[in-house]
Amino acid sequence: MEQFGRHRIAGMKHFLLLIFAIVATESLAEEQARIEKEFGRPFSDIVRLNYWSVFERGDEFAQELGISRAQLDALVHKHSWELKAPPALTFQNFLDSSQGRGLKQVKASSGQDLETGAFVGPMGKSPSPAASAVIHCDGGKLSIMVNCPTANPGQWKALTPLVDNRPVKEKTFWNGDFAAFKPLLYKGMTPSQEVKWALELKKPSQSVLLDECVVVWLTPVGVGRDWSNFEQIHLAPEPEELRTQLKPRPANANRVFMEGSYYFVAVNPNGALLDVFFDPWGGGTMSPAWKSDSKATSTRTEEGWKVEIEVPWNSLRPTVGKDSAWGVDIGHLRRGKTGPTTMTRTAGTTLVNYDLDRNTGGFRIARGKDAGKAEGMAQPMLELAAAESGDWSNATRIDRLTDRLGRVSDRTKVRLMHDASNLYVRFECEEQSLDHLTAVTREGEDKAYGIGNRRTNFLDRRESWGLGW
Repeated sequence: MEQFGRHRIAGMKHFLLLIFAIVATESLAEEQARIEKEFGRPFSDIVRLNYWSVFERGDEFAQELGISRAQLDALVHKHSWELKAPPALTFQNFLDSSQGRGLKQVKASSGQDLETGAFVGPMGKSPSPAASAVIHCDGGKLSIMVNCPTANPGQWKALTPLVDNRPVKEKTFWNGDFAAFKPLLYKGMTPSQEVKWALELKKPSQSVLLDECVVVWLTPVGVGRDWSNFEQIHLAPEPEELRTQLKPRPANANRVFMEGSYYFVAVNPNGALLDVFFDPWGGGTMSPAWKSDSKATSTRTEEGWKVEIEVPWNSLRPTVGKDSAWGVDIGHLRRGKTGPTTMTRTAGTTLVNYDLDRNTGGFRIARGKDAGKAEGMAQPMLELAAAESGDWSNATRIDRLTDRLGRVSDRTKVRLMHDASNLYVRFECEEQSLDHLTAVTREGEDKAYGIGNRRTNFLDRRESWGLGW
């Protein structure tokens, strides 16, 4: 009798869970219908336009839709084929898994092309006709050519023009390009007027992702040799002694610290390009401020259209060095002027192994410092003060820092000093108001990324102008 009672209770629990699941599903369907009616688009396109195409955080996007974050995740999962993250994330820092070893691979040194084969739909089958791609890489760039045949050439939807004619201030605002946006502020407007302008600015109604397009996802899955420990070696009291002790960190000792991060580049038949960096911060932050310097050439053919995309290795982080590994996933969003939208993808991730010894950019400088010289680079000479009980009054001061555009700033100063084993650096940053300054803490990193995962310097400084930035 007691056993019968236990089975009855278990059955009732199962029945109640089933009822809750049905109610939750119905509630989710109702929310999706409400959102689609309010925004006037299918849910997948709302995500593509209002989240993926602008600087936006996942948590705030859920608020914009009027749903909880859990409901947003459930709706994205419901549309997982169209909205899923790049499959290469599965192999981030886990390349030695059996799945990772089974990936298609191409090496930068080979000079060979790798054909992906026909793209597939959600059931794993290729439509007819199907898109396909060829991947090639060398020492300077990653090249991808995607061929998109169609039964009705020229009947695709491609409204986003090659040249973006929006005002610069509006573009930088929605891209989240803080460095470019900051000098545009307060040009005849007070802070309160700037906030009012920003709050009244409507989100863009157009995006490459709302057109027929090709999307290439690039995911760092393995970090190569790291020379960054040589970057400041010339500032040390005894640089020659350090050069005999330091070695570049081997690839197997490094890891992708910002797990969950990736890039994507989307191109439509007009050649219009959208390049975005995804940061796991804030429930997932999309940042079109990434300066990829990618080149895209779209060509219309008798069978459809094709696009050639070149992404410079120097635009990617973590810095691409010898033994770096990147996952490449490609999708084709087929969108006619009428009819349904369909998404096809490469059947699996392609692994690009950068097996060359780079000698450009930061690597050239760092390796030059390893050898005691940097070709073509004048070494700064500084007499550093010795540290005395944390007293910064006599520290060496560096003024007039410049930004990436060469503009001089008097609002940030640096002080340097050292003791027998450490170099100490202090930044003094002048701000108009500390009320709008957001600091990223170690505790915040651990909460957002998981203990042991660290941010890169891509979006380290986040400034707020009263808009949650």
